Amino acid sequence: MLKSIYSKISRLTLRDYLFFAEAWILLLTAKAIIYFLPMKILAKIIGGYMDKPSDMTKQDDENKIAEIKLAVQRADKYSFWQNKCFNKSVALRMMLNMRNIKNTLYLGVSKEDKDKLNAHAWIKIDDEIIIGGNHSKNYSVVAWFGS
Repeated sequence: MLKSIYSKISRLTLRDYLFFAEAWILLLTAKAIIYFLPMKILAKIIGGYMDKPSDMTKQDDENKIAEIKLAVQRADKYSFWQNKCFNKSVALRMMLNMRNIKNTLYLGVSKEDKDKLNAHAWIKIDDEIIIGGNHSKNYSVVAWFGS
C-alpha cells in the first residue's frame, strides 16, 4: 500500500503540486466567501453576472484546463471539509480567470418533489461542461456568470 502511494506521489511534478496547493487554497476561500458573504457581494467577486456566456477557447488552453480541473478534483479529495458543486465551481472559475481562460459558471434549480428544490452549479467552456456536469441537464438555469 505504501509503495503504491509513493509511486503515485513520485510521478507528480512540481507544477502538479503548485496547482494542487492553489486549488486547495481556493476551495477553502470559496467555502468561506460562500458561507460568510451574501450573494450580492459574492456575485461581484465571481464577476460577469448574467453576461453573455463565453465561447471561443484557444486550443492551447485545453491542456491547462485539464490540469486545472485535475488539481481541483485532487484538492477536493484531500480537503478536510465537504465541497459542494458551488464551491468547486467558484474555485475552478477563479483559477481559470487568473489564466484568462474564458468560462461560464451556471447556477440551476430543479424540483424533486412538490416541496423539495435542488440547486446545482457547473462550469462550461464553449459547449463542454468542465465540472459539475453529471446532472446539469436536469436543472433549469437561473443565473450565469460569463467572462
